[in-house]
Amino acid sequence: MLLILDVDYTLNHFYPPSIHDFAPPELVGHNNPQLWDWIIEHLSTTEYPVHETAVSVLERLNRCQPLVVVSTGRPEALRTVTERWLRQFFQFEHVFMRPNGDFRLNAEIKRDVLTQTILPLAQGRTVYAFEDDASALEMYQESGVRTFAAPGCWQQLHAHLGAAQDQAALRSALDNYVVP
Repeated sequence: MLLILDVDYTLNHFYPPSIHDFAPPELVGHNNPQLWDWIIEHLSTTEYPVHETAVSVLERLNRCQPLVVVSTGRPEALRTVTERWLRQFFQFEHVFMRPNGDFRLNAEIKRDVLTQTILPLAQGRTVYAFEDDASALEMYQESGVRTFAAPGCWQQLHAHLGAAQDQAALRSALDNYVVP
């Protein structure tokens, strides 16, 4: 089992629904260095709360000894603050981030990371992605990855995993989960 985790809106309560909703108006609508400089400054100084149910679900899935990777659209400049925040709540092996100066869409960046790095790491494992971005979810599905739309999936999975305790029961519950 290999789990791919996104960060913003997936593992944390990022407010509001889009960073473009509170970025300075003169920067919104332009995917340029100035917007990304603002995003870096904002996320360097603001820590958003964790989705507690995500912590609970992932702690249960850790019983299956998965390889856990984080694939985020956050720029590399935020690696230190991102990894520090993640370590407070989650176990993971790798963090893949947007290269500095790469202004492509999240799904494009994540496709490259998936095909060049994550899938080779999978080595026959079933791959699951927990993601909030619709385009990234679609990309994962097209690549044969089992997807879970965050953040809503956390409550649903928490209930669906029910009393499953051992690895086989947890894997079966995850594999048999039907998106409502």
